[in-house]
Order: sequence, then structure tokens, then C-alpha cells
Amino acid sequence: MGACTPVRCISQPDRPQLRSTPVHDTLGGIIPDISQNGALDLAEIDRNWTQSRSLGVSLQAVDTDKIYGRDNTFTLGASLDYGWTRFNGNSQIGTFFNDDNTSFRVIGFPYIINEPDSFLRPVMVHATNLYTGLYALDTFSATDRLTLTGGARLNSAAINIEGANGALLNGYSTFLHLNPTVGLTYKITPDINFYAGYAMSNRAQTPLELGCADPNNPCIIDNFLVSDPKLKQVVGNTFELGFRGQNDLGQWGKLQWSAGLFRTTLTDDILPLQSAATGFGYYANVGTTLRQGAEVSAQWTGDRWTAYANYTYIDAVYLSTFMEPSPFNPLADANGDIPITNGTPIAGIP
Repeated sequence: MGACTPVRCISQPDRPQLRSTPVHDTLGGIIPDISQNGALDLAEIDRNWTQSRSLGVSLQAVDTDKIYGRDNTFTLGASLDYGWTRFNGNSQIGTFFNDDNTSFRVIGFPYIINEPDSFLRPVMVHATNLYTGLYALDTFSATDRLTLTGGARLNSAAINIEGANGALLNGYSTFLHLNPTVGLTYKITPDINFYAGYAMSNRAQTPLELGCADPNNPCIIDNFLVSDPKLKQVVGNTFELGFRGQNDLGQWGKLQWSAGLFRTTLTDDILPLQSAATGFGYYANVGTTLRQGAEVSAQWTGDRWTAYANYTYIDAVYLSTFMEPSPFNPLADANGDIPITNGTPIAGIP
């Protein structure tokens, strides 16, 4: 008979087989028939353990001396964060049981699958990451109503991944990026301010993304680490403008509110892609994506009560064109791909 596990299909004439090849365990032996001569469907339990620790330190100095008789605040700082993670994962073969005709459970047997050619092997990974930053920010009151802000932050990231058990996980990646920021605030009335700004940001890859980035060696997304080819860091450019205000309501308390628009483009955005192997996938740089929208918020504060409301609308779309593997999609081409074109909404973002 044939049976499908939650993540892949295993054929079964008299023992577990994968692509018509007997499945081996970590001792090198062939896993025997555990299906009671085909009476039970084969199943699989995928487990992973993650242990992470981190520590950090930051220093900051602030100078509030006036410049040309105007208020000015200059901030200079540095930060350092170090973290280390141990990751273990394996796939244990088992069988399905239907106890009450309404729900299924999986009973595992003492066989851990070890089939490197099919991306199924125990994984042991040790990852370390070191993030450092240097930043400076200056806020200058140009007039009684206009305040200008400018600064920059230099980010450095070093990520090291070491894998055991023959895993293709041995890499050291470094990333460096300078992110400027500028902005202004204009006081329209004593209670209403207009603001506008631009900021650049960057994000280095996580060990999970780096450890699952090879389309030729896919992994169970968000589960197993397999291989660590290079990925580009994500760089964001954000523009925003809006209004903020506060109104004294006397005996009725105080109202604070804000309303604004934002537009963020991410270059070399990283997203999970489906692999041709069912249930597997990998992370990849997919080009440029856009997130733009509006947000409003209000907060009322009384003597004893506080109430608030927030609303954000996000329009998230792809700005690049690429092919997404999706062999079971009815719109897929002969190669099992569907085109993602400029303007396609990004799934999973409300």
C-alpha cells in the first residue's frame, strides 16, 4: 500500500521506503516493517530543540548645550549584543492511529531517519551572532516652531554557523551598513504638530534564514536547518508624515492623538519559498517589496481611567517579478511555477 506522512510521501511494500529506496536509521540499518503488514499507515514525527542565550551592553552620552542661543540635544552612543544558539532536530518514523474515528495520533518507534540525499537526517547546529552599533543623533530647535533632526547609525553583524552530523552548515557571514535619518517637526498651534521624516534601516539574516537558503538542499520551513549559502541583507527606506496633537479637556481629562502616512520599500527582502519537494522550502532574496499605508491612534486619560484606540492599514505588495514554486497551484505552469509580478499582494499581511 502507499501512505503519506504529514510532510512527504513514503511508499511501503514491506518496509518504509523513500522514492523506492529503503529508509535507513542512524545506526546504518534498514528500518523494518512497522506497519503490521500494511495494516497501518506510516507517519513521521519531526522534532527540534532550540536553546538560545544572549547578553548585551550599551553606552550613551547626551549633550544639551545650546547652539547660537537655540536648544540643541546631541546624542552619541554604542551598543553590543552577543547571542549563541544550539539547535537539534530529527525525524522519527512511526504509524498513524485513529482511536475514536475523529482524530489521529502518531506513535513513534525507536528509529531516527538518516537519509541525507532526501534532506532527512539528524541535525546539530551551533550558531553565534555578534551585533554592534555606533550612532549619533542631533535635535536642533531652528525656530520656536521648527525642530530639525538628523543622525546616522552604523550597524555591524557577524553570524557564525557550525553544523555536525555531516550537515552542510559551516559558514561565517559579516554585514556592515550605514543608516542615515533626517526629520522635522513643525508646531502649527500649541496643541498640534506636523512631522515628516526619512530613515534607512537594515536587517541581517537570522541563523534560521541562513541555515535554510539552498534550493538544492531545502528544509522543513521553520523547523530544520540544512544548508547555509549566502543571502543579502535587507535594506529598508521609510518615508513618513503626519500630525500629532494633545488637547486639554479640563475636568474631562486629556486627549492625545496622531494620524500619519508611511511608505517603506525593502530591497533584497527575504521570504520563504516552496521547494519542488512537497513540504520542504527555503529562504531567498526575492527583490524589492513595498509596505505603505496609514495609521491613526487616540488616547484619553482621566483621573482614574485611560482609554485608547489604534488602527493601521497596510498595503503590502511585491515590486519585483520572480517565479514561485507551487506545483499544486491550478495556475502553475508546466514547470510547477507561478509568476509573482509587480503589484502582487504579499500573503499573510492584513
